[in-house]
Amino acid sequence: EVMKVPPADVTRVAKAYLKSSNRTEGEFIPTATPDRAEIPATPDLATVFKDYKGGATIQQGETFDPTPQNIEARVVRVKLPNGIKLVMFPKKTRGGTVVARINVHFGDEKSLFGKATQAEIAGALLMRGTKNKNRQQIQDATDKLKAQISVTGGVTEANASIRTLDANLADSLRLVRELLREPSFPETEFEQVRQQRIASAEEGKTEPNNLVQLDLFRHLNSEFPRGHVHYVSTLDEQIEDDKKVTLDQVRSFYQQFYGPGDGEIVLSGQFDPEPMRKLVTELFGDWKSTSPYHRVTDSYTKVEAVNHKIETPDKQNGLF
Repeated sequence: EVMKVPPADVTRVAKAYLKSSNRTEGEFIPTATPDRAEIPATPDLATVFKDYKGGATIQQGETFDPTPQNIEARVVRVKLPNGIKLVMFPKKTRGGTVVARINVHFGDEKSLFGKATQAEIAGALLMRGTKNKNRQQIQDATDKLKAQISVTGGVTEANASIRTLDANLADSLRLVRELLREPSFPETEFEQVRQQRIASAEEGKTEPNNLVQLDLFRHLNSEFPRGHVHYVSTLDEQIEDDKKVTLDQVRSFYQQFYGPGDGEIVLSGQFDPEPMRKLVTELFGDWKSTSPYHRVTDSYTKVEAVNHKIETPDKQNGLF
């Protein structure tokens, strides 16, 4: 296109756009006594910092050789009244950091059949409202604790993770207890999650990354009927299920399954084990599921080798 432009067109366009009536003019008037900003010389850093003293020293972690034998000698194992396994690994850490992980397992192959969508939405709503806090108040409480907190749920289990400081661990555990045990499932948040899931599935219909992974996992799990825990839905099936699910069904799933039929709580970092044992027992030791738990096994099944190709004409990228 550049090669085809004649000089006459350049002149024509210049006259059309570069009009004097559109022009702003500026005039520079020299002066015999200019007023200039004076830039001071860079000081000698050795002189500036010769008397410098740092702030409060950050506590350093202990030197610990993490061999299996050393870890086992330090670990404290406790079983809560409801059967949850509590594992504590106290250790001095830099800055007094501590991490915690909570896993609770529920349901069985039969009772969970056809409930994947309800379970996933229930898990997505756990951090969007409790009986005493809305979504913003949950975020504010997390920020105040200087903690990283995540609470999610799926078809067979719910998980929570905490990363915070020793001084804030107890209150962080109390907040997680509230998120796991007292969710309110607000209707506005439910509808927002549902619409986001539908929009994501619709968008995924033309995304190579989504389509190739979905096709692979559907093939590897092709023996399972729709509704089974291990069944992998098509995008159209996901959209259909998301459109049909109701808030009452989500709440019903929570009431039926949430509460550990089996579970683990792990604390690692800087904390006092005995007070934490008492607190964890108080927060989670009486929590039980109304539905019996039996792990859904995932046995090896021989599948046919295939070579599938999926065309996405409107996308330049591809994935193998």
